[in-house]
Amino acid sequence: MKYSIILFITIILFHGCSNEHSQKHQNGDYKFEPEIDTLQISIDETKLQMYVRVVSFVKDNHEMMISYNHLLHSFDIFDITKQTFYKTVNLKKDGPNSVLNVGEYCIKNDTIVIKESNFIYVLDMEGQVLKRISLYDSFENLDERKHHFGRGLQLSKDKELCYNSEEKKIYCPIYENIENNGKIVNFLPSIAEIDIDKKSLKIIDIKRPELLQKSYYGDLAKPFISLFLDKILYSFPLLPNIYLLDTKTGNIKEIQVKHINVKGSADDIPFTWKSKTNLNYSRYSKQYFNLKPDLYNKNYYRISQEENKDKGKFKYYLSVFDPEFNLISEGQCDFGNEFYFSGKKGILKFLMLPDEKVNPDVLPLCRMIFEN
Repeated sequence: MKYSIILFITIILFHGCSNEHSQKHQNGDYKFEPEIDTLQISIDETKLQMYVRVVSFVKDNHEMMISYNHLLHSFDIFDITKQTFYKTVNLKKDGPNSVLNVGEYCIKNDTIVIKESNFIYVLDMEGQVLKRISLYDSFENLDERKHHFGRGLQLSKDKELCYNSEEKKIYCPIYENIENNGKIVNFLPSIAEIDIDKKSLKIIDIKRPELLQKSYYGDLAKPFISLFLDKILYSFPLLPNIYLLDTKTGNIKEIQVKHINVKGSADDIPFTWKSKTNLNYSRYSKQYFNLKPDLYNKNYYRISQEENKDKGKFKYYLSVFDPEFNLISEGQCDFGNEFYFSGKKGILKFLMLPDEKVNPDVLPLCRMIFEN
């Protein structure tokens, strides 16, 4: 009975993905017909009904997800393949194993790597801190008057940390202060390469949209950064284009990415330190979120958002791209970028159920599968 109720609601929620916004593109081969499957994962009262910080990974050929539980300051790990809870990794707030905050994170080879605004932490699966690196005290070549890792809105928009586990290197945004007559008027983003073994920092000067050189885009100038095979893939929310960075040669390739419903760039705003102005701008502006890889069929997924001038209901679109970043399908969906994540097969999404339909003993997850 539980399965029937959740599946019925799932079909209703995703009915919008096959409405007129996607049907009208079928003649252009941009059909939007995902296969939908509902997962049944039992949980207890210590787990959340919805996690907004989720990272998928593979362990022993099993599809897994690690989720930050902000109420208990812990990581809850689930085995998606077996549809069971796996374990909880408790984090400490004080002492030698303290983890003060959780920002972006990833898990590789039973090692959890976390980056927050001031520190990088390397943990084992029991929550023991194996390494702690201060972002502002560990690097001799960092001039804090010129560069910073993010203040306020300049903190990364990613949930998954870009980490090369073979080379033990983290790639994250770093910002250069742009001044005029002694006053900061903008922030110019680059990419920081941090070797966590050598505790060394290299600032990579990247290719950026020309718009960033001329105007202020606040939160929309913060790059998304992810690992793409042996290259770094990055993009900016204000534009659909993506960039491939070869860290060995420094070569950067810009790729024009096609979208059907959301087009063009976001509008800029005057430079301001007011957090409310920046937050409203970044929340309601047109934007293109990060591409998320599908490890099963090598596709990529991306949410785009229409500008919401009236601050009413948001319009989101889910786009599916092939390995060469060509558009396969696109359709309107009912969820934003924070409520889905890519898995070993398709994407996984938390269902937003009405209170009377919530089953506190089941994690409300469903899977959307797109076949090429």
